[in-house]
Amino acid sequence: MTNYERYLDSKPLKEPPLILIASDAADRLQAELSGKEPAALILMDPDTAAAVSDLLNPEVLRAYGHRIRMLPRNPLPTLELVKEIAAEAKEHKLDLIVGAGSGVISDCAKQAACEAGIRNWCLMTAASVDAFTSGTAAIRVEGYHESLPTRAAERIYCDIRVLSKAPRRLTLAGLGDLAGKFIAVPDWQMSSMITGEFFDPVAAEFAVGSATLALNDLESILSGSESGCVNAADAVLTSGLIMQSLQSSRPASSTEHILAHFWEVEQLVGNREWDLHGVLVAAASRIVIRAYREILSLIVADSPDPGRGEHLFSAAAVPDASWISEKTRAKLQREIKARDNSPEGHKRRMEKLLPMAEELVKLYVDYLDTAEKGLTELGEAGLPLDLGSLGIDKERGRFGVNNIRFLRNRYTLLDAARDMGYDREAEEILNRAYESCFQQNLL
Repeated sequence: MTNYERYLDSKPLKEPPLILIASDAADRLQAELSGKEPAALILMDPDTAAAVSDLLNPEVLRAYGHRIRMLPRNPLPTLELVKEIAAEAKEHKLDLIVGAGSGVISDCAKQAACEAGIRNWCLMTAASVDAFTSGTAAIRVEGYHESLPTRAAERIYCDIRVLSKAPRRLTLAGLGDLAGKFIAVPDWQMSSMITGEFFDPVAAEFAVGSATLALNDLESILSGSESGCVNAADAVLTSGLIMQSLQSSRPASSTEHILAHFWEVEQLVGNREWDLHGVLVAAASRIVIRAYREILSLIVADSPDPGRGEHLFSAAAVPDASWISEKTRAKLQREIKARDNSPEGHKRRMEKLLPMAEELVKLYVDYLDTAEKGLTELGEAGLPLDLGSLGIDKERGRFGVNNIRFLRNRYTLLDAARDMGYDREAEEILNRAYESCFQQNLL
């Protein structure tokens, strides 16, 4: 039984998707579409068309009355494109959109189907993201990346023949995204202990369990073996289902995703080939792991200053820079306003934080060790982890590093350090980690 099947057994969805991971999944999708009325709109780009044309034949599909929309190579998932696709589906009275591709095409299909009020299926061509089963879509709105709530795909077809031939960089990106779970889960659990935030141990176990399975099977996955393809698909599908079932990205996303999203929103990545969500999450995770280790050592070795922490929160101002987008500026204002910056809130958190410094180290250390090992192996396999090779704008990127904790109202180890009065020290630690990640050396 796969991880996603076991997860759905423990956390049933009201409308669970049909998921098929098999060596004939594309054939079964084509058989399902054959003779289907009314017709479907099928999204592809030239690369995905080449990957699936022998299995999901455009000419056969057209003969059955289905429409094929050929997107440009490496399409940008803009809101304008989504609206065009939705308009085409409405114009031709279609009741289904099928996205044949990886993350971008899947997100465009989900969001367009949502806009048109119709169903959507997908044919996964690479285990590059966990978006296939999530309830959000990464869409560029007015030129900037946003995660829009949407309706998840009803069916996901994962053909092992296609996955085995997926571009290596896309598979590496999917694995890089999974490495972030080992930061997200301890942050989530710690927040639950300190702030009382909801925590689901079953969801947390499945998030790290499926990611561990994939990272431990790296050689098999990158070789395109059948078992490797199954494990890679299973891991990303499980992650998406966890987020869909909880209606939250908490078990999959924390400090590392916040920083990666900032790079995406502000378009700070100069290397177009590797400007992939999972790659950026992996590179951000490298920074966070280094910083978290040093912060944990500081918390254990030093005496916190609660008074300083209270002052820092009560005096918090919205960070700004002349070049940041209005979307980021508005988000900073919104997220800081949503935080509990009150003296009473700080006091409640400190009552729980002060006695548990050693416990925090125990909570994080194994997760960080697993993530570090996985990232080292991914780097050796070809995933670029140094920020220079990704073309990150160094000085503008620093703004995100210095303001991670303000970019989203999500309690993390950085917030715990700030509560304990280590704001200046944590910023210095983060900046050292950031600078070191512009070097070629791995973890």
